[in-house]
Amino acid sequence: MDLDPRYLHTFLAVGRARSFSRAAASLHRTQPAVSYQIQQLEQQLGARLFDRTTRRLSLTRPGVQLLDLCERFFGEFGRLAAAMLDPSAIAADPLRIASVSGFGRYVLFPILKRMPAVQAYLLRFPVADEVFASLHAGTCDVGFV
Repeated sequence: MDLDPRYLHTFLAVGRARSFSRAAASLHRTQPAVSYQIQQLEQQLGARLFDRTTRRLSLTRPGVQLLDLCERFFGEFGRLAAAMLDPSAIAADPLRIASVSGFGRYVLFPILKRMPAVQAYLLRFPVADEVFASLHAGTCDVGFV
């Protein structure tokens, strides 16, 4: 599948604005052009992304998932582009670590304290199933069970 990134950018604008006309204005495009791009994206994905009524525009479940992905993608891409222009201006994101309590508190934490190179980290102690869920959802960078 070859998705056009412009369609994803348009989808992000519509998803944020919850309006084709407001999204079109913010993108400096016509409302029919925005509608066309969303239709093309829905056709390529094989899923409806919005529930359209005369008064309201709401995201479908696949639309919510795609909006979340686009928010993360375009956010990360923006940070990467800014870091390439001026690497000193962007602070490193902390390493997000999830570990079961015993290993995290009594083995991992003492090791991290002794490693000056690892300064920025967030360490949390969920149960094993939540560690796997966090890794799968992308809410942590590394997990220990």
